[in-house]
Amino acid sequence: MTFGTLPLMAENHSHYRDYRDVRGDGRIILYRRADHQSLNWTVRLKIPSATGFVVKSAKTADDFEARRFAEDLYYQLEGRARRGESIKSPTFKRVFEEWKATLSMDPKVVSANYIDRNARRIEIWVLPHLGNQLIDTLNEDAMSEYLGWRVGQAKKPPAIATLRNERTVLNQIFRFAKRKGYISDPPVIAVPAGRQNSRPDIPETEWRKLYTYLRAYVKHAQDKRRHRERFYLQHYILILANSGIRIG
Repeated sequence: MTFGTLPLMAENHSHYRDYRDVRGDGRIILYRRADHQSLNWTVRLKIPSATGFVVKSAKTADDFEARRFAEDLYYQLEGRARRGESIKSPTFKRVFEEWKATLSMDPKVVSANYIDRNARRIEIWVLPHLGNQLIDTLNEDAMSEYLGWRVGQAKKPPAIATLRNERTVLNQIFRFAKRKGYISDPPVIAVPAGRQNSRPDIPETEWRKLYTYLRAYVKHAQDKRRHRERFYLQHYILILANSGIRIG
């Protein structure tokens, strides 16, 4: 089996089912482990001037797509290394701490209380659950799982407005992570819709009492100005009710 013009090298690596050195210099390796059932390729990258390896799943069993993913990631990380940036994804906790440190220098932030209040939201709820996870692994599914945990942890389920406020802070952190080059795109954080509390209809007897009273209310106005105001109010209510603009 070959990969383009590259030979299959699994016979020299007993713990791999497949092993391919894409460039022949050990910098871009594709492999499948012998003890795993998945056919998806794993990528191992060695970036010059950086210590250790970067290992990621290509999330595909297709040879061409795996190679393209590996090469794109290699050149992306190589560029980071040349710019002096970290090539390994930091944890969410580290990104949070970097973001928090920049708030005091943000001209839009005018209150220390704002910093403490918003940072505290993350420290109480998010860090215990997501703090040690790598920032580039926090996708939409991970954030959905976090929100489920968040609601279940509290003695009293948090209000929708509270969850939306926390989402706002999380979005700020993920946008900061994107600016720093840690992630390509912020994940979608879907907060459940709030419960609708529909105002009940006015009972027919109360409605009859209201529009009957309005006639006398207009008739007994003390002067022209009050008569005009009450007349407008009366017809405003009648139009809303009888046209269906304000149902109920």
